[in-house]
Amino acid sequence: MRFFLGSMNCINKIVKILTIIMLFIALIVIVLQVTCRFLHIPLGWTEELARYLIVYVVYFAASLAAREGLLTRLEIAVAVLSSKGYSRHMLNLLFNGIAGIFSIFFYVVVIFCTTYTLRITRGQVSAALEIPMYIPYLGIYAGSFLLTLNTIASFIAPEESSVEGSLSE
Repeated sequence: MRFFLGSMNCINKIVKILTIIMLFIALIVIVLQVTCRFLHIPLGWTEELARYLIVYVVYFAASLAAREGLLTRLEIAVAVLSSKGYSRHMLNLLFNGIAGIFSIFFYVVVIFCTTYTLRITRGQVSAALEIPMYIPYLGIYAGSFLLTLNTIASFIAPEESSVEGSLSE
């Protein structure tokens, strides 16, 4: 267990750095696109690159948020039932467990669907960048895989934080 959690902490540090770099590159590309559009210089590749980078950023940041327990939760049921005398701690464990199991199931379904999509898009290239289409789809695959691992890690050690500080650091 300790090896898995330590590995996830290390992976999450790398993912955090990659996410920040990709978000910064997307920002630069979008500013470049707006500037060139203002100067009537068409750049077709900037929109596509920004879109693909944002896909990676969203999935990678979501995996970091999953480890930190920062994903959206339905807490009204816990509040209502705890006011009726049920243990708030036990309700949190129950609802987080149920939500985690459903989340992992969803992530695994996304991984399988993306695997199928990767097979279909073999040989296809993007319109503007002319890169293989498996590169953008790998963001969904890798992000879902990281979401699964981080959700499992949050089950194992919910009190541990894998990334020092907050995501906005």
